[in-house]
Amino acid sequence: MKTSNFFPALAVGLTSAVTVGLAAPNAQAATIETHYYELGSHPDGLEATPAYGKRQDGINGLFDDSGPATEDEVTFDFDDPASDMNMTYVVDSDPTESVINITGTAFGGVDMGATYGETFSAVIDFTYKQIDTDEKYFAEVNGPDYFGEGTLMVDGQTIYLRAKDAGGNFFNLGTDFRGEPGLSGWGWLQYSLDEENWYGSADGRTADWLFTAEKVPEPTMTLGLLAVGGLLVSRRKRQSEV
Repeated sequence: MKTSNFFPALAVGLTSAVTVGLAAPNAQAATIETHYYELGSHPDGLEATPAYGKRQDGINGLFDDSGPATEDEVTFDFDDPASDMNMTYVVDSDPTESVINITGTAFGGVDMGATYGETFSAVIDFTYKQIDTDEKYFAEVNGPDYFGEGTLMVDGQTIYLRAKDAGGNFFNLGTDFRGEPGLSGWGWLQYSLDEENWYGSADGRTADWLFTAEKVPEPTMTLGLLAVGGLLVSRRKRQSEV
């Protein structure tokens, strides 16, 4: 499990989650619990290998700000050493104020079969609201009052992302998806440079999430343990120098 950059990335995600989800207009709403996850590539993506956690066909055509999108199949490998993708799920007593935030850095490129052609690294920050739960899925985002949007940045170019309706469903978290026994996340997306002309999942270009999610400890607790550990090391060092 990659943990070297989890907490800096998580801090960004928590900021987004707090901004979007915790400033609830309903004074009675309250956070019940918060779950933290490290994301990986799903083994059963239709364009694997390389395996990926996000597919965004044609997005490379927008990187030079010239557009329109290309027909290329573009995927992002969340397990690559250069990737560090995380997710925070804030469960609120009012489901309309529950938040899922997906954030981090993902390495990917134009799929050429078993390898990439053109490659790039993207900074991703995406937030869902209106989170429901049921017996089948741990969490799901359904219409009509959904919320799902964010950004993907490559080389200073900001590309806008939004959730795409697939029969009244936008995003899911659940187990046993496509043969993966652990928790998986999947959902549909569109993307744009100007938030007017949208590509993906409606024009023959596939754009979606398909990742695995491994739960990790609450960061404040872990950071506290790290701080205590550092203090003990510092004390031991000073004592050895006396």
